[in-house]
Amino acid sequence: MIIDLSSALKHPGQSFAFSVEGNIADIDLYGDLIQIQSPVKVEGSVMYTGSSFFVKGNLKAEYKTKCALCYENVHEAVNCDFDEEYIPAESNESVDAYSITGNTIDITGMIEDNICLHLPLKHTCSDACKGLCPECGCNLNNETCSCQKKVEQSSLENEAAVNNKENPFAVLKGMFSDDDEEA
Repeated sequence: MIIDLSSALKHPGQSFAFSVEGNIADIDLYGDLIQIQSPVKVEGSVMYTGSSFFVKGNLKAEYKTKCALCYENVHEAVNCDFDEEYIPAESNESVDAYSITGNTIDITGMIEDNICLHLPLKHTCSDACKGLCPECGCNLNNETCSCQKKVEQSSLENEAAVNNKENPFAVLKGMFSDDDEEA
């Protein structure tokens, strides 16, 4: 998505409004695929200071990703404000500013960055999501399985093993009390 800078270059210190809408590619965010479902809508203003451009505005997008617990589709929207600086590439030594060349700004990278910054750490289909069974992989939101009882029983057996002398680390349990503070 491109913003034309010709008016801002002719009138430093003055803000010029812009409105663009366009599609951006899916985003791979640390293994989570964020699929942008609708055109991203961006409205804002651009101002030339004589040495750099300040771009302020708001972006709106709808996306689809997977639930972190049960891997079902999750549909969400992001609506966020941004305030970014663009500096000509030949003089850009700042890591906090985007580079530009010519009389236009491609804001696609900035849009992707701001979408990622405003996403939750983990997406879930609901607050009550039960996730997948660790044994058979069935979705516990839709069905129950006999594995769950085995997992609970196995957990109880592991706890019993810690409490008796079968476990070589059982002796450590008696060395610490719940009231001890960590150093």
